[in-house]
Amino acid sequence: QFNQTGRWLTMADSFSRRGNTGEAVGIIRAGIKQHPEDAGLWVGLGNALVDHAGMLTPAAEFAFTRARTLAPKHPAPLFFRGLALARSGKREEALTLWRQALALTPPSTSYRPMIVGGIAVLEGRGEALPGLAPPPQP
Repeated sequence: QFNQTGRWLTMADSFSRRGNTGEAVGIIRAGIKQHPEDAGLWVGLGNALVDHAGMLTPAAEFAFTRARTLAPKHPAPLFFRGLALARSGKREEALTLWRQALALTPPSTSYRPMIVGGIAVLEGRGEALPGLAPPPQP
């Protein structure tokens, strides 16, 4: 959890779930205009751009990099960029980022098992996670 990201990401998610991925990107961009230093919004923008394009784009890379710059010790920018890489078939690159994210994640954190599970999947030791399925094509 970051600070003011919740409402922007919730609104964007509602549009994205209905297939309006362009609107989702626009909503998050509006949030970033108000809160340009919010790493959570930059992660959300990266995710929304990946969903909209169906792949990792230079704009999404920029968003994940900006999030990492703003929150260098938070695992979310690494994890979600890794997820985008995994969805794009770049498993080794994704593994590298997820291992870095795991190193930043305290043992008691609620989302740590998701990172561990993702690493197991990419290493061929686990079952596929829903987030690793490629995005639906329009």
